[in-house]
Amino acid sequence: MANQSLKRQSVKPPAPINFTDRKEFDENRPPRIRFVEPRMEMTTDNPSLTIQAEVGSIPQVGLKEVSLRINGRPVDPYIETDSRTDGDLVWKKCTQTVDLTPGENQIVFTAVNYKSLSASRVLLVNRRVTQPEILKPSELPNLYVLAIGISRYMKSKYNLEFAHRDAIDFADAWKSQEGKMYRQVHTRVLTDEDATADNIRKAMDWVSKNVEPGKDVVLIQLSGHGAFNSGLWHLIPHDFDPDDLRNTTISRSTLTDWIERELRTNVIMFVDTCHSGGIKGTKGLEVVAPMGREHWQGTGTLIFASSMSSELSIESNAWQHGAFTQAILDTLSAPEADVDGDGTLNFTELELSVKTRVRRMTGNEQNPTAHKPMSVSEVNLAVLP
Repeated sequence: MANQSLKRQSVKPPAPINFTDRKEFDENRPPRIRFVEPRMEMTTDNPSLTIQAEVGSIPQVGLKEVSLRINGRPVDPYIETDSRTDGDLVWKKCTQTVDLTPGENQIVFTAVNYKSLSASRVLLVNRRVTQPEILKPSELPNLYVLAIGISRYMKSKYNLEFAHRDAIDFADAWKSQEGKMYRQVHTRVLTDEDATADNIRKAMDWVSKNVEPGKDVVLIQLSGHGAFNSGLWHLIPHDFDPDDLRNTTISRSTLTDWIERELRTNVIMFVDTCHSGGIKGTKGLEVVAPMGREHWQGTGTLIFASSMSSELSIESNAWQHGAFTQAILDTLSAPEADVDGDGTLNFTELELSVKTRVRRMTGNEQNPTAHKPMSVSEVNLAVLP
């Protein structure tokens, strides 16, 4: 029977932990992390800083993974092979030199043991800059834009009007930032018949092979249908088959794993996929999230979604776009969106402008939502006119 693997299954809750049993307590104790250098919040004039930390774990449980993030971007720490024992913990030293951006930098160490228990420690480092940095053209990051818009589906009853134009015009709008905010702007646009599941995966590989981790910026724009199956969100490509969701859709977990594991740089995803009139009721697929759950919460990526989980996105002949994309295009040419007056548009300013415009355009029927992890610092996106 189709889709058996995607049906909701009842999961037996784990047995409660007996904290009075020393062995069971130790086996369920998360790792410990402590910063060695620097030990506490600090201010520096240097553009880089060497971080040293120690991670302690119970020997019988072991240490599975140690990760380091600087302003939300993953960096591989160097874990020394030598260790020392202190009490009942085995400690390993981790070091890494990281580049600091002007202003506040958030450094997060996370350790996971083989019981999947984790612990994190946060260190704030302020980089003091007496004069604004002026980057040479060769020092600017590159921008990679992957825009996917699907108005025409293999099953025509799912067709939309302007999703393809959303993708085309979104990608074109960022080309104007070449030589300003970015050294080069590279775009890959997939619309309608070209936006198959296989082509989308190939475009994701194109980004992975070209982006420079930790430096370049990636924008991902998705416009078309999105739907839920057993609570899991899927992007619906042109050739989707409701009897073969695994191979003909792109799931949320596929996208977020790709971003976290392969791109490892500043990524913003613009999601405009809650369109009405097509997918609801098809093989258990639903347009809006079950029980109004905000399905992008909990990811480590900057996400800007076109509407709340219980709403539908609106497109109109008046705009020849979806309201969300039209608001983004208008903001990129609006000097008044520069709230702090520094000549650039950051993510917070973009969020404020787009939310205000969409609500005005739709009579408050559509309310965009943004997800910005606390570990991610502010990101400048564009130079405004």
